[in-house]
Amino acid sequence: MSRYRWFSAVLMASIVAASGASAQQLAVGSGIDPSQGLWLIAQQKGFATKYGLQLDVKTFESGSFPLEAVTAGDLVAAGTNGALPSLGGRAKGGRYLGVARGLTAPRLACAVATATVKAPKDLEGKNVGILPGSSSELWWARYARYHKIERVKTVKVAPAEMVTALRGGQIDSFFIWEPWCFRATGIVSGAHVLAYGGDNNVFPFPDLMINFSESLVRNQPDTAVKLLRALYDAAEWVQSNPEAAAQIFASAYRGKVDEFTTLTKQMNFGLRLDGSVYEVFYDFAGWMKQNGLITVPDTKALVDGYLYPDLLAKIDPTRVGRPTDKK
Repeated sequence: MSRYRWFSAVLMASIVAASGASAQQLAVGSGIDPSQGLWLIAQQKGFATKYGLQLDVKTFESGSFPLEAVTAGDLVAAGTNGALPSLGGRAKGGRYLGVARGLTAPRLACAVATATVKAPKDLEGKNVGILPGSSSELWWARYARYHKIERVKTVKVAPAEMVTALRGGQIDSFFIWEPWCFRATGIVSGAHVLAYGGDNNVFPFPDLMINFSESLVRNQPDTAVKLLRALYDAAEWVQSNPEAAAQIFASAYRGKVDEFTTLTKQMNFGLRLDGSVYEVFYDFAGWMKQNGLITVPDTKALVDGYLYPDLLAKIDPTRVGRPTDKK
């Protein structure tokens, strides 16, 4: 469990004031950017307490790492960005279910490059940093295909090391998600944003997938619904109060308030699990199989077994549906 650290700052009182009942403690995991902040908001703004829960939030440098802890039984729930880590882990036996998408953010996926890279074709012959097996890899693949970029060496780099690698010259660009692009342009001389995922509709898909352990959903369904209700309320609050939410995110994740305010306002918060989510996951699963990232015989079955709309349907049935539904 060396990949994450305890985030003790979000611990709350263990008694639910309204009822006097002891709150149920749940260990959950998240990344360290605003897209992963619903767990933090649910705890700090009292939404978890409202439903008799106390969240112990552990933070990770990448949203894909918490899923390992869920599978290991150390967490009951976690957020992750995009389909690749969710489906990749699930294909390897991960015991978790995708119970909702928490937001959409066409400008969350981003690419930063040095001053020598002014246009997409300038990447040819250069080193590009990506995090294999994550949305970073698919973001780069779609960008390269769209712009017909060839002869590029991809370098495996952890998100927290990308800025350092760019500054040190080990890579000339990286494809990742915020806040790493914000940080790179503020630290590395000449670094600039080369593209956002939503540009030309190349990669507008990044989102927060909310994952619950199968044991929580199957064995404690009432608790699972309460936890999702807390996150639902948190998402609605952030959407209505982005500046206040950004203050909380910046304090917790040690970021700049103005940076986090910009990021938060660029995201559309709100829990859904409708046909558009299914279609994105079907598309991603097919790409993953084609590129050898998963070896399952039926990618549709993989997606259908992972996405679990039943909980959200109990909270807001207007937010769920399948691709064939006409709503």
